[in-house]
Amino acid sequence: MCLSACTHFNANAKLTFVSFPLPSFPSHPPFRLLLISLLRAFLTFLLLSFLLRMLTHRKKMAKNLRQTLYSHLKMDKKDLAIAVLSILLILSVASSLVTYHYQQQIIEKQLQIIRELSTGGATGSGVSTPPSTPSSTSIPSTPATAGTFTQERSASANIVAVRSDTEEGVIGKVNVEVKNGTGRVLANTKPFVEPDTQYSVRTAVKVATEYTHSDMNSMDFIVSFDINGTLIGGPSAGAAITAATIAALEGKKVREDVAITGTIEEDGSIGRVGAVFEKAVAAEKNGIRLFLVPKGQRVVTFWERKEVKRQIGPFSFIQVYYEPKRIDLAEYMRGKMDVQEVSSIDDVVKYMIY
Repeated sequence: MCLSACTHFNANAKLTFVSFPLPSFPSHPPFRLLLISLLRAFLTFLLLSFLLRMLTHRKKMAKNLRQTLYSHLKMDKKDLAIAVLSILLILSVASSLVTYHYQQQIIEKQLQIIRELSTGGATGSGVSTPPSTPSSTSIPSTPATAGTFTQERSASANIVAVRSDTEEGVIGKVNVEVKNGTGRVLANTKPFVEPDTQYSVRTAVKVATEYTHSDMNSMDFIVSFDINGTLIGGPSAGAAITAATIAALEGKKVREDVAITGTIEEDGSIGRVGAVFEKAVAAEKNGIRLFLVPKGQRVVTFWERKEVKRQIGPFSFIQVYYEPKRIDLAEYMRGKMDVQEVSSIDDVVKYMIY
């Protein structure tokens, strides 16, 4: 799922629930300036070589001026091939350096997050008891029964996203309202909801009504998102939407200190998502005590920066490289936040709804 143009962030920012965006080749002004500088340097080199050759032959400069110009402007196939390959080599090295610098910035931000977590104080461990202030409101005084629905109910659950421009996690809320109706599933378009998110919302409602044995055709569902952004896309909030819908249908409450990331499939299983590490960090920073992830995603891969110093004569060089490091989120967040894997909506209900 994606969120963009956050209210107090960059207007062009984008947050994603689903995937961990891969670094893309930058096309911003610094890259264009670099290319212009390289071209200028190449042309300057040609000009200087031309002037140097003219100066070494200054006595015959007048006589050989035409021949000198001709020899510089006319190349045989071998010289032309060498010149073209040289230009391509320069451009390839330049683009590699720019791409490497962009990727390094992302990894350094992840390292900063890890350092902050390592030096931060513990916020407690263990699965906490439900908070005194519930995240859902139940209007009716009587519980819902299968196939009937007489009054309006609503419930909300935590959702977690990742900004595409900074790769930082952000936490928000999804609210589900259930009313008497004709089976309509409505996604509030403020922020704007992309088609894949709308499909995820409909799947979540379908799974929730089947789970509670409710008549979907006798109700209307309104799903809205409360998060800093104007664009939402992707299916990774599906599990949270399903939990909120079930709580609303059953007149129950959703724990405020629990967050989940994961898609919802039509059979009720929880699907895998990306950027789990960034989402876990955002959840811990926002006071979440229990973070639920899809089965098999408690252990994530993180790229750790390494440096090797080399001395060659009077010159000192630093070689920088990155090694993959597997992190068990449950161990990494020990004493700060519990991390549990879930495989189905039954597991989600067990941890989130009471």
